[in-house]
Amino acid sequence: RVLLYLSLVFLMARSIGQTIGRTILARMGFDLGTRESISSVICYCLATLGFILVLHTQGINLSSLAVIAGVVGLGVGIGLQNLSSNFISGLTLLIERPVQVGDFIEVDQLLGTVEKISFRSTIIRTQDGVFVIVPNSHFVDRQVVNWSYRDPKCRLHVPISVAYDTDPLIVTEALSNVA
Repeated sequence: RVLLYLSLVFLMARSIGQTIGRTILARMGFDLGTRESISSVICYCLATLGFILVLHTQGINLSSLAVIAGVVGLGVGIGLQNLSSNFISGLTLLIERPVQVGDFIEVDQLLGTVEKISFRSTIIRTQDGVFVIVPNSHFVDRQVVNWSYRDPKCRLHVPISVAYDTDPLIVTEALSNVA
């Protein structure tokens, strides 16, 4: 019965977070990246609050959970450092926002558009249409080039080679047609 209530809490929290992002925040004029960030934070806050309320209403002593949560937190910190690192990096990305949904970025020689930022990972769509899931810690401890950080317009350099005996007029015309 408790699991049913907890499942309902998580579904409602996600639904409320997404609804707020699509309606209220959209009407307030926030860009897509800001709406996604705020919606995620709202969803997690509501889920945590709902989790605590369900446990409290079911008669579970929350003070005893504090000790258990401390022990589990220590275990997570030691045993799951990678997951913890990605989670903290995700919080950093959502709060600082050096990378946002819709940005064109380059990280570890991967070039693409940010599709979604969650607490553990970020989904990037490459120029070939391939979706790559990148752990959030890569955005904190590695060099990231955000081509559209302040300005959505950016220029990419595409190297080309042609034979020396090719007519420059034909090359110029072919490149103009491709562009």
